[in-house]
Amino acid sequence: MRYLIHIRPSEEIFKKIVEFRNSLGLRATSHSPHCTLLMGILDESSEGSLIKNLESLCGNPISIGFGELDLFDKNSLVVRLHKTQPLVALHYAVVKAATLLEFNAARKQYFLENYKPHITIGHHEGQFALPVKNPFTGEGFDVRSFHISKTEENVSKNWRYIREFELNQT
Repeated sequence: MRYLIHIRPSEEIFKKIVEFRNSLGLRATSHSPHCTLLMGILDESSEGSLIKNLESLCGNPISIGFGELDLFDKNSLVVRLHKTQPLVALHYAVVKAATLLEFNAARKQYFLENYKPHITIGHHEGQFALPVKNPFTGEGFDVRSFHISKTEENVSKNWRYIREFELNQT
C-alpha cells in the first residue's frame, strides 16, 4: 500500500484553495488539499506498527504561513509554505517515526534536506503561466494534528483516510 502522512489546512483555507482552483480551471488533485510530510510504500500487515510509531510523536501545535505560487512536477500549481523550523522538525520527526516505509528514488528527492513544503492547488494541461495575483499572501493556518491515508501502491486515486494524530502532547 502507499501511505501518505500529511497536514490538512483549515476549513477556511481549504475553501479558498478550491475556489482559486476552480477560478483557474484546474483539475482537482487525487487527494484533498494537504501538505505532505511523508509518502512511502508499506505492506499493509505492518500498518499497525507504523501507526504505533506515529502515535509516539510529541509536539506542540505549529503555525504555517504561505509563500509564493509555483509550478511543481511540470503540471501542478502549488502554493509554497514557509519552511519554518517547527514544520521541518515535524517533517524529520515523521520521517524518523516512519522508518518502516519504503521510498523509491524519485520520492527521496522530496524529503529530508530536499523537503519543499507546499499545498497543490490543482493540475493543468500544457503551457500554464503563474497567476499574477497570489490570493494566499499573508494567509496561514495553525496545525494541531497530522493525518495518515492510504491507497493501492500503483494507484493515485481512491485514498482512504485512516486517522488523525494530535500535536498537543508534550
